[in-house]
Amino acid sequence: MKISILLTGAKALLAVAAVFFLTFGLTAPFFSRLGELFVSSASRAAEGSAFASGAGLEIIRMITEGILPGVISVLSFVPSIALLFFCLSLLGESPILRELSIISDPLMRRFGLSGEALPALIMGFGCAVPAIASAGALRERSPGLRAILLIPLMPCGAKLPVCVLLCSSLFPGREGAALILLLLCDTAALLLMAAVLKRLAPKASPPPAFTPPFGPASAITASSLREAFRCALKSALDFVKKAFTVILAASAVCWLLENLGPGFEKASSPDESLLAHLGSFISPLFAPLGFGDWRAAAAIISGLSAKEAVAGTLSVLTEGSGASVSEIFTPPSGFSFLLFCILYIPCLPSLIAMKKQTGSLSVTALSVCLEFSLAWLLSFGAYRAAVLIFSFF
Repeated sequence: MKISILLTGAKALLAVAAVFFLTFGLTAPFFSRLGELFVSSASRAAEGSAFASGAGLEIIRMITEGILPGVISVLSFVPSIALLFFCLSLLGESPILRELSIISDPLMRRFGLSGEALPALIMGFGCAVPAIASAGALRERSPGLRAILLIPLMPCGAKLPVCVLLCSSLFPGREGAALILLLLCDTAALLLMAAVLKRLAPKASPPPAFTPPFGPASAITASSLREAFRCALKSALDFVKKAFTVILAASAVCWLLENLGPGFEKASSPDESLLAHLGSFISPLFAPLGFGDWRAAAAIISGLSAKEAVAGTLSVLTEGSGASVSEIFTPPSGFSFLLFCILYIPCLPSLIAMKKQTGSLSVTALSVCLEFSLAWLLSFGAYRAAVLIFSFF
């Protein structure tokens, strides 16, 4: 029996690892370059149209320096995100995930969850909003509530492009290892949060064992392929829609704040802008984590609307100042920043979904406080450990 459990667990882990290798290791460079070429061509066409229409110089600058860099940096990851959703959808249709839910049930019950919550947590790799809705439908109230509070810690499809973008810039040639290390740290954070939530409600009865029958293993059918394709297409379109709404607006606002001074006059330099003043005001909070630069703080703020905006904001700020991401972060501070981005306060749509499923504003506020505190403490520890490690090399 133990050998069967080990084989099932190994099969499931290999399947998940294969999905991430295929998505972000094997095909990501090709898809990213293809996306960049396509969107760059579209941006040149948009710039030409703006000039032809007689738009003012400042409007053209806002389009070329503010909106387009932010949107392009996010859209270049659309093919990889679509492939990720396609693979996760196929994985969800397979018996592997159901078997993994069953064999992981004893371990998950130690953290106040159940194996039934595992599919909802894995769905969080795609988007937290439907994953939270799925967790809210669990049969047991206590495990479902804990799963809802844990899902925002998952590295969703909005956070992964930020991780891939920064890992490629900060850890060239080692981006895969850096991404795996980030995911391991995130897993440790999720288990730690689960233990904290269990201690906050120690009198809650443990969830019952999750023991649905094993279904017969089935091959991938045309129907499952169509459903996976539909899921991937919908997720990609939602991603693009967000890029042309939330990210576009965040990039435009970021550019305006970067070019206006405290008196709403034209800023003489980005360092004298409203955005620099706002980022500098909160940057001391992040200085112990290694990223006290006001541009990093500004990206953290923009990520509250949508996590894709983090990459967009950094692109706008580096484009405007002629800097690069590697000039803002060192490898230790960059890793700390990435870990913080994965763990800190979830995006606004996720908070709305959490409030809807829990029916409690206080529970949502508690989740925000716990996740921000956890993100700060773990990023602080990761930064100090990374500095110590790099001091020996």
